[in-house]
Formats: sequence, structure tokens, C-alpha cells
Amino acid sequence: MRLLLAVLTGFVLALASCGGDDDNGGGSSDEEQIRAAIEAFAANEDPCDLLTDTFVEQAFGSRENCQEESEESKGEDPTEIEFKEIEIDGDQATATVEGDGDNRSVSLKKEGDDWRIDGFEVGG
Repeated sequence: MRLLLAVLTGFVLALASCGGDDDNGGGSSDEEQIRAAIEAFAANEDPCDLLTDTFVEQAFGSRENCQEESEESKGEDPTEIEFKEIEIDGDQATATVEGDGDNRSVSLKKEGDDWRIDGFEVGG
């Protein structure tokens, strides 16, 4: 029940931490799209729409359950995090962030033209 809350709390303030422009300054690169997906998720902007079907099923059982938990998490205080790295390999990517003394590895998958969050791990 608290998974979405934990995920949202862990990624809110990604906007403030990563801020700024990409080094390449180009159009909508994959890295920019990945950052945008995580930022939208962190801002609780329809977060369940930013998750792969597989992750939704594993974590929540259904999109309806995910939406309910999303509503419950609105208004929570964010945890400040910092983007450490984004690695892209074809239609798979991993974003590494740090917050509250933990490193978080966010897995993403490209579905069509959109990058979606496919899971995450928290490690010391």
C-alpha cells in the first residue's frame, strides 16, 4: 500500500536536484525524456501513467490500485534527491539517484516513443 508513497517521496525534488540543461543541449534526447518522466512522476502528475504495465502489476496489482495510492500520497513532504547518472542501452535505461543516504536505481523502458518507469531498487 505504501510503495507508491515511498517511490514518490524518494523522487520528489528531482526537479530541484537535477535542474538545468543537459550537456548536449539538443532537442528531446532520450536522457531529457527520461528526466522528464522522472520529474513528472516526482511531481505526482498522473504517476501511474508513467509506469510500465509490468511494474504496475507487480507493485500494485492494477492501475486502479495504483491510482488510489497516488491520490493518498498527494501533499506528502518530498525527500530531496540528486541525479547521479543516467545510462541508456537501446530501449532500456537506468537512472541512479541519491537521497536520504540511500542510492536508488530507477529502471526505465522505452515503450513506443515514451520512457516509462519499470522498477526501482534501494541500496545502501
